[in-house]
Amino acid sequence: MPNLRPEPVTVFYSYSHKDEDLRNELETHLAALRRSGLIREWHDRKILAGQEWEKQISEYLDSAQLILFLLSADFVSSSYCVDIEVKRALERQSAGEAVVVPVILRPVVWGIVPQFNRLQALPKDARPVTEWPSHDLAFVSVCEGILALVTLGRTNARRTLPGSRSRRRSLDAALPARVPVTKPSTLLVMIRRTDSPGLASIVEADPDYQATEKDINTKPLTLKFPVDKDGKSQPLDLLVKIESPEFEPKSQVKKIKVPPRGDSEPLLFLLTPTRLGPLLVNLEVSLQDGIIAGCLLRTYGETPRPNEVLNPQNVVSAPLSLSASDDECGYEDYAEVNGDGTLAGPTGSASDVSDEKLAPELAGRLINASEAERSRIARELHDDICQRLALLSLELEQVTLGENVLTAADNARIADIRKGCARIAGDVQKLSHELHNSKLQDLGIAAALRDFCREFSEHQNVSVDFTHEDVPSFLPTDVSLCFFRVVQEALHNAAKYSGATRFSVDLRGTADGIQLVVSDDGAGFDVETAKRSGGLGLFSMQERVHLLSGIFSIESAPGRGTRIVASVPSLQRRPDR
Repeated sequence: MPNLRPEPVTVFYSYSHKDEDLRNELETHLAALRRSGLIREWHDRKILAGQEWEKQISEYLDSAQLILFLLSADFVSSSYCVDIEVKRALERQSAGEAVVVPVILRPVVWGIVPQFNRLQALPKDARPVTEWPSHDLAFVSVCEGILALVTLGRTNARRTLPGSRSRRRSLDAALPARVPVTKPSTLLVMIRRTDSPGLASIVEADPDYQATEKDINTKPLTLKFPVDKDGKSQPLDLLVKIESPEFEPKSQVKKIKVPPRGDSEPLLFLLTPTRLGPLLVNLEVSLQDGIIAGCLLRTYGETPRPNEVLNPQNVVSAPLSLSASDDECGYEDYAEVNGDGTLAGPTGSASDVSDEKLAPELAGRLINASEAERSRIARELHDDICQRLALLSLELEQVTLGENVLTAADNARIADIRKGCARIAGDVQKLSHELHNSKLQDLGIAAALRDFCREFSEHQNVSVDFTHEDVPSFLPTDVSLCFFRVVQEALHNAAKYSGATRFSVDLRGTADGIQLVVSDDGAGFDVETAKRSGGLGLFSMQERVHLLSGIFSIESAPGRGTRIVASVPSLQRRPDR
């Protein structure tokens, strides 16, 4: 039978921060829809450290299919909620791009507000959640209303689009803010999932593109992927056209293939500006039947620097071997080689690489890109591999229940194979949770850490004592994720290298914020030596904490165990809502 299961409906929460506890309750009640693959939710507490909150909110608001207004007096009085989020959401509803639903949290005069008076509200009879005999009953009514909307939307989508499947994507285009006249510059284009870092991770990882995250122009779009006879979405071939009258060449067209479940490969155009001053490039993405997206890119042509002799994209840096004494000093030599194999310059240059550090903002973006990739892989493992294993197990069961005549040995063999499928599915599920733990979002940091410590203890056959005190039920996503990753890294490192058998993890609220302490009774190590070795584990933990303006410290010595302390202050980075 063809698999016509649509993607989850994307839900956007528009709310006042003073109603965060009620929003958390609603999110918990919607867990059944989320776990059934019916919805996927987003709100501003999921913005990670280093990300631009305004850009993130705009992107998710422009791509959501269902937008919930969580109404209260604080929401109605919030200029940001009403003048920005409500205005944009209603524009998208008028264009048929989204559905808007008010959810009345607390008593408020809302029916006379022009933006709201034409909308059907939840819970039943628009009775505020706080006026019901219990919040649970109110939120069950809200969930039933959302379930009816989601089910209707999926049914309609299946009926009206039998030969295609619509999915939200983002178009990224990056052109450096300043380009040297008569020198080739790069324009990068990518079509990505809305939850993928896209070009941001590429330009940060490779400075040769000469672009930064601020140079990326992003536009939302909806693509209709073709479906084969088995109901499986197929890649979509699009055309990207560049019109650049102030550059050479003046026009270029290239094909880009967009997979149904991932990002396209980045597409590269070389453009050589022909004059100084402000310059424009028009970009269009099209199918055979017309243009589906476009954007206008701006840059500035400037005089090339006098010492800019070689195009860096034609130069390869090759490390040369050093004597032992030089290597111990932390120096490296490089020979620059042109594309044809000839030397581009002298080979005697040297630099003290021991002092080179990643800029904090770059480290933050790399960590955010890593988390986005973890989430994507975890989702693929859970939604694709696990489901296919479950289907295989069911098909094996059907073999034993069918009309085929099987021997006792055949049945035993099939039973063993089904058990093997179950074990593999369990391992994949565990790996998925390691990459992206949904309990952080559903239950909060304390519950997620308690479960992780229990699973780690059982898997590693060690003792892990977890305690917590005065920890809010739900911390900002970046704070929760920071503490969770620090515990993961600390316990895995200790189990691998220290030989420890007893661990303790303590998380508690303080007057200044939240403090995490992870300790073990293992072999310990020399902290200064470990820092000089440049291990990624310690660096990753430290950078995560520092990105939240926190304090990170390690106390250890050979034979004396290890104690890691991470303290993060209370953060309020969002606009007043």
